[in-house]
Amino acid sequence: MATLDRYRDLENQIASAESKGLRARWEFGKELMKERRPKQLPKGRVAEIEQATGVARREIQRRMQFAEKFSTEEALARLIQDHLDWADVRESLPAPVPGPEEVISPDLTEDWIRARKELLELHQSLQAKIDRAKKKPGVEEDPDLDPELVEAVEHLLKVIEEDVHLYWEAMTKSSQEDEDGER
Repeated sequence: MATLDRYRDLENQIASAESKGLRARWEFGKELMKERRPKQLPKGRVAEIEQATGVARREIQRRMQFAEKFSTEEALARLIQDHLDWADVRESLPAPVPGPEEVISPDLTEDWIRARKELLELHQSLQAKIDRAKKKPGVEEDPDLDPELVEAVEHLLKVIEEDVHLYWEAMTKSSQEDEDGER
């Protein structure tokens, strides 16, 4: 595992000159890749590096992506020879995955709770229509609904409901872990 001093040194190299900066960012990413188990850094490691270096989480992710995309010295040398700068490289990388603190903001949480409520209300409404189409006892029949379409919608509702619950559990678990970590 690389030391925090190593990451600080690499960050200083990046700040000193763009030509050396590409190599330093690449080395930074390579060091991070060595720490992944199997495809992820150990829990809390990005936050630790972020605090030690002042480099944002997204930038840390981009550096790992950079080292992954240009995995050899030869690929890096060609990149430098083509006089590309860090802005060019960043544009060629996929958008980094936001961390939990970027996803679970109070505004987003309120929006998510509202959207979840609306989705559950829609689910109940559609389920009532499905019940009518299936001619359940005590429910008035609706001749306009196609039984195959009803079956497809019912399956879709089940999948959406499961996904909503899984996402909700993940969000609340992540929020709880963040709160526990701050204590």
